[in-house]
Formats: sequence, structure tokens, C-alpha cells
Amino acid sequence: MSHSQGAIKVGESIYWVEYNGTVDVLLPHLYNTQEELVANWRRRDWKNCSCNPRQLVDGTVTVTYGRGFNWPIKVCLICMVAVDPLMPFDDERIHKDGIADWYPNKELYK
Repeated sequence: MSHSQGAIKVGESIYWVEYNGTVDVLLPHLYNTQEELVANWRRRDWKNCSCNPRQLVDGTVTVTYGRGFNWPIKVCLICMVAVDPLMPFDDERIHKDGIADWYPNKELYK
């Protein structure tokens, strides 16, 4: 399976995520550091937002899979999960090719 790292930017904060390129889905769990993401790599711990009502905020996710791409996303910072959309290619209008300029160490992915 093809997995890659990604990050979600909410305001000035960055959270780390895992992307499954085999099925083109973002695993929803948010990690505070890249080290925490690596320590939990491929655990497949699918986590959902349990807030009622949901308290979602807007963010932007970028992943390094392939040549990279990014899209807008809703996240819950209370549950520490990405919520919607987790599958960026369900709607071709939402994703953009390339790694976002804010992505840490972007120069490594050129």
C-alpha cells in the first residue's frame, strides 16, 4: 500500500496526518507533531468526531503523495480529527495539484 505524510493548517497551527494513496483517502486522526505521526504510522486507528453538535473549523490539507496536492477540509480540534472531505477526488473541483507553500520542508518534495 502507498501511504504518505501530510499536514493540515488551521490558522497558524499545523497538524500531521497520514494519507492512503492506494484508496485515495485521508486517515482522519490529527497528530500534533511529525514524530507522533511516525510513531503511529499505519495503525489504521480510524477516529470520528464525537462532538454534538460538531464544532468544526476550516483548514487546508496538503499531502506529499505523488507530486502532492491540497484541498480545503473541515476538522474538529476537540476530537483531533479531520472530518470532511477525506477523499479529495470525489469532487475534482476541490483539490489543487502541488504541495502548499506553507508545508514544512516543502523543498524536499520538488
